[in-house]
Amino acid sequence: MSRRPVGPLERVAWFEGSALLERDLERAIALESRMLALHVGAVHDTWGVALGLSVALSDDRREAIVGPGLAYACHGEPLAVTALRRVPAPVGGPAGDTVWDLVLAPAPPAEGAPCERVVACEGAALVAPVSLRWELAGTAAPVAGPPPLLAAGVRLGAEVPIARFVRVAPGGTLVGPDMRARRVARALVRPHVGFGVVPPATLSWAGTASASATVDTSAAGFNATPLYFAWPVGATAWPAGVVGPLASVAGATSHSFRLELRFGVRAGGPAAAAGALAAGLRGLTVAWLGVESVAGCPPSVGLGHFLALGLTPSQITANWTAALGTLGGLGV
Repeated sequence: MSRRPVGPLERVAWFEGSALLERDLERAIALESRMLALHVGAVHDTWGVALGLSVALSDDRREAIVGPGLAYACHGEPLAVTALRRVPAPVGGPAGDTVWDLVLAPAPPAEGAPCERVVACEGAALVAPVSLRWELAGTAAPVAGPPPLLAAGVRLGAEVPIARFVRVAPGGTLVGPDMRARRVARALVRPHVGFGVVPPATLSWAGTASASATVDTSAAGFNATPLYFAWPVGATAWPAGVVGPLASVAGATSHSFRLELRFGVRAGGPAAAAGALAAGLRGLTVAWLGVESVAGCPPSVGLGHFLALGLTPSQITANWTAALGTLGGLGV
């Protein structure tokens, strides 16, 4: 097992002719891993099961079968399972029927810990090892009351619960899985926000008491028509006897909208109101804000992704039922 770098992480500067030392390579990999973790944790602000990790029972109901997949811990660390895993039923615990949570966690540091291996186009890349273990949540006897929502031994966030089972006494067979305790990573659904300020004498106004002008928003890069908000800013000297302006948005598209301003002129108002309104419009500063909702969908995954994860066709067909369950968990 490789040693973990100590001290602060620093980007290694490579140059032609430099020696490729083991500690430098370890630090370079550690930095990239940390940057990925920060990206997932800070930008995507989510954790849990991201892809796959379907859970089923073996034919004799004495094993939980976990399909390939990917989860993220709360600090962004990836937890990858690249092959079908068979987890024997838990042992120990109190007598009678018991409730157990199946947890995905980083493997404890120990010599000889196996590494998951993801096969890429350029060769094999190492991924941090993970473990699947059982945590006792409580008994299933009705007189003891319902078990807690999650076993006390689960380090929620650093570890990801993926399913709950009941171990039936005295045979030790499993009933489940119950997926209600499963934590699923959320898609990135933050809105796309754009804004701008249009300086005076920039817009071409049509009309006076009912004026309109087109505001160009193409620089914001909206992909769909957002919700626009617009308003005049700054102090503008409107003529006496005029009420307004009352602003509204019309004709919205992904790259522009039409700002409409309406004024109320009191009966018997000054005859020069139209000219004063036109002058005020030419000196008007307009601010606008656009909010485009973004909805995320999980990517579609097929058999090619299994092969990319290192599974051979024989491994996929070795337990076809579990493989089909994995495909369903991956959204196929």
